[in-house]
Amino acid sequence: MLKTWQENEKKVDEFMEVADVSRLDDEIVALHSEIVELQRSPFARRQGDVMEQLSVTFIY
Repeated sequence: MLKTWQENEKKVDEFMEVADVSRLDDEIVALHSEIVELQRSPFARRQGDVMEQLSVTFIY
């Protein structure tokens, strides 16, 4: 009976890992969507240009 309990415990741990991976995968997809939206945004592009100009100014 102890062996069965331990096997079931191991299976639960494996299922929890799969659930964690699935949750993380969903978060990655959501973040990727946000990144794409920001890249398409004209405001983000303008802000990127300003940041690039500032970095060039501070480097030289």
